[in-house]
Amino acid sequence: MNTRPFTSSRTTQKPWCGASVFVVACALACLLLLTPWMRAGLVAAQAPPKFLAPTITTELPEYEPGDAVVYSGDGFRRGEIVDVLASGSTNGSEVSGQSIADGTGAISGVLFLPLTYEVSYSVTATGLTSGRTAQTSFTDRVSLKIQTPSSPVRLNPGQVQLYVAVAQTSGGMGVQGLTLRWAPTGGTVNALISTTDTSGEASTLYTAGTVLGRHEVYAEAVTDPMINARQFLDIVAGKTTPTITWSNPADIVYGTALSAAQLNATASVLGTFVYTPPAGTVLGGGTGQTLHADFTPTDTTNYNSATADVTINVLEGVATVSLGNLSQTYDGTPKAVTATTTPPGLSVSMTYNGSGTVPTNAGSYAVVATIADPNYSGTASGTLVIAKATPAITWSNPADIVYGTALSSTQLNATASVAGSFVYTPGAGTVLNAGPGQLLHAAFTPADVANYESTIRDVLLRVNPTLLVIRANDKTKVYGAPLPPLDASYSGFVLGQGPGVLAGSLACATTATATSVSGTYPITCSGQTSSNYAITFAAGTLTITGDPPPGVTPVASSTPASAGARAVGGIAERPSAEEPATGMHFWDWAVGFSSVVLVVLAVVALGGTGARGLRRRK
Repeated sequence: MNTRPFTSSRTTQKPWCGASVFVVACALACLLLLTPWMRAGLVAAQAPPKFLAPTITTELPEYEPGDAVVYSGDGFRRGEIVDVLASGSTNGSEVSGQSIADGTGAISGVLFLPLTYEVSYSVTATGLTSGRTAQTSFTDRVSLKIQTPSSPVRLNPGQVQLYVAVAQTSGGMGVQGLTLRWAPTGGTVNALISTTDTSGEASTLYTAGTVLGRHEVYAEAVTDPMINARQFLDIVAGKTTPTITWSNPADIVYGTALSAAQLNATASVLGTFVYTPPAGTVLGGGTGQTLHADFTPTDTTNYNSATADVTINVLEGVATVSLGNLSQTYDGTPKAVTATTTPPGLSVSMTYNGSGTVPTNAGSYAVVATIADPNYSGTASGTLVIAKATPAITWSNPADIVYGTALSSTQLNATASVAGSFVYTPGAGTVLNAGPGQLLHAAFTPADVANYESTIRDVLLRVNPTLLVIRANDKTKVYGAPLPPLDASYSGFVLGQGPGVLAGSLACATTATATSVSGTYPITCSGQTSSNYAITFAAGTLTITGDPPPGVTPVASSTPASAGARAVGGIAERPSAEEPATGMHFWDWAVGFSSVVLVVLAVVALGGTGARGLRRRK
């Protein structure tokens, strides 16, 4: 035997390769084995479902007219619409609805019954896709209600009857008459009434008598004893109600507090009163106000509480009214009168000449003030006088003017605080004489004469004199000729006036005479005055030409002659060079001769003495 290991030229196999081939082979075998069962399952899944028999039921077996009927069902095709119809058996009432089957084929919904009574209803559900139907039914029910006083009922002494009634509360005209009976528990029926009409109502007076304890009240339908109602009523002995005596109190005046004089009710038994409003209350004014009393008896076992009401009249109190501000002055605003009341603080309504509007315009108004308070009365009257207002005038003393200036709006410029017109005295265009403190007067008339007074105003005006120059006219003459007539020229007259308006006479003069030597001499004027002119006199000049006759040596005179004066000796000389040029010196022959004689005598007297003296010096 060859002991060498086996060798091959193929690649040595991994241990896990054989295992993998084995697993794959097993999986293929299982798949082949399971395929028939899988095919059968698919066929089964594609087969149509098997439906249960459809059903429909209502939540309750009976309903009253107008109730909501809750239904449910099953066995319909998934998702299909199912019609549900309820049909009445007596009057043919019908009500319908729809429901959609869910994934299990179930349906549910609500139907609302009409108020018409039906003995019963049949309900049919129909699938609109599958055509499957299901049916059920329910009955229509009638209800009765017994009406009695609230239990327990307390019968007061002498009271033996109670009102009891029974009425059909649902079901339309389903009840053809009712039977109503009463009986003490365990006793016999002591009252019975039946009705066979279709009103569905029955009632009577239950005579309880003196039978106390629990009573049974029973009612049933005449045609159907199953339609019935039962109620128990406890009847107990009653209490006596006390008698309250309380009369309407006498009228009181506002401000009077309630007291025992008004709150004086009495009862037939012992007990206590509580009054509303209580003692001490001051009621407002008014008639027929209610006073209320609640009485609680001491013996509450046998006596009831009681109440009583009366009415009282509260008369208004008397108040006084005092009026103020009855004299006022117009200013364009309403002028209300003031009112003060006693007691203070009361409301007051005012009328002016019968109107509630407060007046504004000047005039007299009848005022009536009336207390406007529900608790007081009072009135007062008076007269409101609204005086006219006096306008304010503004006018200052005008600036000075000079004579000849006519008055104008520069001076006549008054203004007023309201519309109106001025009349001035003196008027515009007037020329006033010169003088200080001259009166200007303005009379103002307002446009609204109903509410404003006319008024006046004065101012003072200074009129200064106008400057007037009277100038002496210049004149000329020849030496030895008579003086010419002297006159003057005027400058400054106004208003076309002339020298005739001046007082006095014009007088003009010069220092020259007819024999005055040549030269110029002043001419002056005077003598005229005026209050309207400030006069200035201006000098003129007299000019003299020519020389005195030859050979005449005039002697100068230190006393000049006035104009027109006659020269002494009839000779006038020209003044020497040492004398003023404007002066004139007159030479008198007698004076000149005397002077010559005196000179000669002096020379003779001094001649000898002088000669001797001269000789001695030699």
